[in-house]
Amino acid sequence: MSSVLNQGGLYSQGGNRLGNLVRGLQNDVVDLRKQIALLKAGAGAGGASQQVVAGPAGPAGATGATGATGATGATGATGATGATGPKGEPGQMAYVALPPQYMTAAAAAAPAAVESS
Repeated sequence: MSSVLNQGGLYSQGGNRLGNLVRGLQNDVVDLRKQIALLKAGAGAGGASQQVVAGPAGPAGATGATGATGATGATGATGATGATGPKGEPGQMAYVALPPQYMTAAAAAAPAAVESS
């Protein structure tokens, strides 16, 4: 069961050492081939070429001074006041007339409501 849980088994010493060495050599060969290709490309153009790599960004600079405020412009002339329009008709909710029989009941209920609160 331990060989299923641990990929190399219980007494594994880190895998195939010879295989790791061969893979490392293959990676070295690939890197060397890339460097040789870059050198050949630079020699064909008249000299060795250098790859330019951008460095990390530097710290932010200090905030600059605030500029001067511009002059305020002149205020324009005030326009003439217009004429007042005619008075409109009162709307439906401007006045609600109660029938006379409800006036006495409403007047009697009003003081009782005030006393209870």
